Amino acid sequence: MNELPYNPLYEKGFDRMGCWLCPSSSLGDLKRLKKTHPHYEEKLMNHLYAYAEKSGIDKQWADYGFWRWKSLPPT
Repeated sequence: MNELPYNPLYEKGFDRMGCWLCPSSSLGDLKRLKKTHPHYEEKLMNHLYAYAEKSGIDKQWADYGFWRWKSLPPT
């Protein structure tokens, strides 16, 4: 409609464009980030692991993307 340039990241499989660490991103987008921009994924995971350790949270909180949730489901 406005003749804006097409973002080439759509060709890499991303289905939304926004902040690269957006909690609304799908886990698929975050895994794709690891392939397309490994330095950003590493920076994000290092931050999440440090936060988890400091807060006494299990590392799986970061590994499974639970950081994206406002509250965790009951176990």
